[in-house]
Amino acid sequence: MQSIIGTETELCLARAFAGESQASMRYRMIAERAAMDGLYEVGQLLRRRAHEEGAHAKVFYDLLTAEGGRRNIHIAAGYPYQGGSLLDSIAFSADNEKEEAESVYPAFAETAKKEGFIRVAQAFSMIAKIEQGHFLQLSALQEMLDSGTLYRKKAPITFTCNNCGHKATLTEPWKTCPVCGHPQGFVALQIQE
Repeated sequence: MQSIIGTETELCLARAFAGESQASMRYRMIAERAAMDGLYEVGQLLRRRAHEEGAHAKVFYDLLTAEGGRRNIHIAAGYPYQGGSLLDSIAFSADNEKEEAESVYPAFAETAKKEGFIRVAQAFSMIAKIEQGHFLQLSALQEMLDSGTLYRKKAPITFTCNNCGHKATLTEPWKTCPVCGHPQGFVALQIQE
């Protein structure tokens, strides 16, 4: 079996591991911002993204260290960050997910394939598809937050309080749950990927 040490694929895996690790932490911080803004369910969605990005980092780490690996790899890469509002952070994250899905991971998969690391190429390709789903979901969330339609719909839908389970079919849910008193931010999100 061919060694991954010293290959371009090894550098791609190291960059992906570092990037996914950082993305996981960025999502956690954005989730905290959402909670501070009273958007509990938006925070929950972002915590799920943080968990998934951490899982991607583990996949890349496991592939990187499968044969023992090196103790330290020097890589040069850009790692994005941006401050600003919750909406700014979500838009920025959506753009990063799109870049990973459409450019970065397909290029890394091609490198791994050319170097004969088929399992690594498959991992990059599969994770690129997941990142595309993240992009679509975050773009939809961004649009709803920007347009004020996160909790306002044109046609009645069933809204559910994620604290007590209260359900009602409306075009806009309660500001405060009539059963448990939790704020609107606890209403389950309805966002398609």
